[in-house]
Amino acid sequence: MDGNFAPDFTMGSSIIQSIRGNYPNKGDYHLMVDEPSRLYSHLGFQEGDRVTIHVACCKNLHRDVQKLRALGLSPGVALSPATPLSTIEYIMSDIDRVLVLAVNPGYHSQPLISSSIKKLRIRKEVLSENEATNVQICIDGNVNTDTIPKMYFNGAREFVLGNSGFLG
Repeated sequence: MDGNFAPDFTMGSSIIQSIRGNYPNKGDYHLMVDEPSRLYSHLGFQEGDRVTIHVACCKNLHRDVQKLRALGLSPGVALSPATPLSTIEYIMSDIDRVLVLAVNPGYHSQPLISSSIKKLRIRKEVLSENEATNVQICIDGNVNTDTIPKMYFNGAREFVLGNSGFLG
C-alpha cells in the first residue's frame, strides 16, 4: 500500500528485499499502489512470483500485465468493490487470476461488502462462457469460517486470510 490508492502504508522495497533474501519460496505480491509498474524493478521479484495489480491503479493495464509476463511472473488483476467487471473483459487471456476484494482497500477488519459475492458469481459465469478456465478466482477481505462456504460456492478458489480469518 502506498498511502495514495490505499490510505494506509505498508512495507517498502527495502523491507521486502530483506525478507526475500531469507525466503526461498515463490512470492505472492498484491500491489495496492498507483502505477505499480514503476516499482517492478525495485521489489526484487523472482521468476515465477505471483504479482497482482489493481485495475483502478493502472493507466495502461494491458501494458503493465505484459511487463509482468515478460519478467517471468504470474500476473493477476484485483478488483476493488467499486471496480466493474467489465474493466477486465479484454485482458482475461493475459492473466492467471482475478482477485476480488470483499472490502475497500486499505484497512483490516472491515465488514463484508455483499455485492462482492455477486461479483464472484458473475466472474465464474463469464470465465466458463469464455473457456478461460485457467484463470483462478481469488477473494480477499473478511474471509473467515463463516464467509468461506458462500465465497467458495460462488466461485472463489483461493482465499486471503487476514485478521478476520486468523482472529475472527
